[in-house]
Amino acid sequence: MHAYGVDISHVLKSQRAEILRGARTATAKKLFADAFWLSELATEWTENRAYVDASGRPRVLPLLGAAPSFAALVKRYFGTRSVADIVQFARATRVIEPAGEGKVAQLNSCVMLTGNPILLLPRAILCVSWLLSVAERNGLHARSSAESLPERMACSFIPENKIKEYVALMRPQILSVADKANRYLSKHTVQKQPKRRRGRTALVGLHVYVFRD
Repeated sequence: MHAYGVDISHVLKSQRAEILRGARTATAKKLFADAFWLSELATEWTENRAYVDASGRPRVLPLLGAAPSFAALVKRYFGTRSVADIVQFARATRVIEPAGEGKVAQLNSCVMLTGNPILLLPRAILCVSWLLSVAERNGLHARSSAESLPERMACSFIPENKIKEYVALMRPQILSVADKANRYLSKHTVQKQPKRRRGRTALVGLHVYVFRD
């Protein structure tokens, strides 16, 4: 945690407070919830015909007012949360940028976590959790190969001067498969924040990354 710039004593104090209150929701998931729903907001802004222009690009939106507006998207994905708070968060994660008086434009269709240790840490925790979840399901719960979740790994030692070449090779492949997954998930996503009821909804997805150890 120190490597992420997080005050360990503060985290332990907060964790103790959560335990004393009997909280059952994982802290990492709570911290990452805003990033998740902001990504859903950005996806709709990219996919919904009401929010794109004639060329298919995300429209510049009025900040307030009825749909199509940024406030309408905030209401859909964040309920009664303040529009100003979500604007501040979306700007910090480089999803939006100002586009004139009372208007915003989409800067990225994904949430950028760079420089925010409070988001980077729970993301790292959740990545490990999701990886272990796949291993547990495939090793203990899947009755047949048809029930197994896709799981592949490719790694090897290569010269350092080949790393850029490898990244250039893999980047378009990763973007393509992630885009296909995102389009399918966005089509079937539960638009309102789902309550955790067994059998009603399940968080699923695809996580692909290139690493250098």
